[in-house]
Amino acid sequence: MHGGARLRLDFIGVVLTGNQIYNKVNEIKKIRGVNAMPKVRAYVVISGRVQGVYYRALTREQARELGVNGWVKNRPDRKVEGLFEGDREEVDKLISWCRQGPPAADVTAVDVDWGNYTGEFSGFKIAF
Repeated sequence: MHGGARLRLDFIGVVLTGNQIYNKVNEIKKIRGVNAMPKVRAYVVISGRVQGVYYRALTREQARELGVNGWVKNRPDRKVEGLFEGDREEVDKLISWCRQGPPAADVTAVDVDWGNYTGEFSGFKIAF
């Protein structure tokens, strides 16, 4: 629905916008134990002063708090790369965190390449 179109749900007499309907459906799915968010995979490369500032350790901590699986590691070119899998909303939150990083970091760029979720990870680790 675009342009703020409204849909009347006559069976319960409530008028909701398309966005509200989407949110309600996801809320009901979560209550019923159905995963409402699509699963995604994101390969990220973070540039700037991102090595020697606890970037990997704090990325792992953030990922675990968000329930995102995958890995993060240093690259020889002084960048950090990671592969993140999980619910789209949680992966987006982790990528947003990566744009800031830990306090001692100076992130200049975060490049993201989206892919299909594979489910190959069962946790989040620092890779070497």
